[in-house]
Amino acid sequence: MGITQQSLAAYIGVSIRTVQSWEIGRTHPNPAARRLLQLLINNPALLNVFINESELISQK
Repeated sequence: MGITQQSLAAYIGVSIRTVQSWEIGRTHPNPAARRLLQLLINNPALLNVFINESELISQK
């Protein structure tokens, strides 16, 4: 997807260790996370929505 594990974890609300576990196949995303990941893979522009939202939140 072209983003860091840390960013992905923050955007979807899981820990970095969770993302790492998914990547190495130790665990698998739950159905909701899997669907969100599918949406992000199929529509990378959605990442911009997450980035913009997180920037707005961090500015508060």
